[in-house]
Amino acid sequence: MRKLFFILCIVAAFNGISEDAVRPPKPPADFDNDTPPKSVESVSKVQSQKPSSIEEDEPKPETKKNKSVAPKLVWTDCTKPIFSNGILVEIKKVQLGGMEVYQPSPTAFNPRRTLLTILADPLGIIVELTNSKTGKKMEVTSFADTGIKLTDKSGNDYRALPVNAVRKGQTIFGTQALYPNKTETDILLFEAPVAGFKELYLELPGDAIGSDEPLRFKIPAKQIVDYYHKMK
Repeated sequence: MRKLFFILCIVAAFNGISEDAVRPPKPPADFDNDTPPKSVESVSKVQSQKPSSIEEDEPKPETKKNKSVAPKLVWTDCTKPIFSNGILVEIKKVQLGGMEVYQPSPTAFNPRRTLLTILADPLGIIVELTNSKTGKKMEVTSFADTGIKLTDKSGNDYRALPVNAVRKGQTIFGTQALYPNKTETDILLFEAPVAGFKELYLELPGDAIGSDEPLRFKIPAKQIVDYYHKMK
């Protein structure tokens, strides 16, 4: 090695090349003669590694889409009142059969005369409305003139009966004023329910009392007065 270096120096002297130009390059400071060179495989592994600052996009777990579920309806027991828009709505009585109405007399001598008639079949529901607002009268409409609904757990719908007569005790006719601290009575008539029913569901439109939400009552069979004992 020394002989080769000496020869190169002589040649460089003749050709005008400095000694530094032919000196072999120095190894880097951290070069270790005892460290074996890295294999091609290890180099490829290092090159394949990604910088820690670059995060690989991991697949996100699939989440179940929230299905729209209809809110559960709340039904108030008929023994409890519902307070809405300043009006207290109470079911005072539910009776199967024996509902009394005033109907025109069939005699031609006095067409204005009315007779008290007992209806055998219809289911009657007596509702009372009380204005709880101080110093303000409210406009109310008979529930009988709105889209009232009566159903049961078996899916039966019972029609409201339009009776061409005045129901005994009724004080609400069409739309009228309900004065503060005053109570008026509304009487509803429906088809008789099927035998063996356990519970009825009455829905009264809130529009009748100026409310946006309907009023929902559940009527257990035990709360119904069976006038002719037809339910047994």
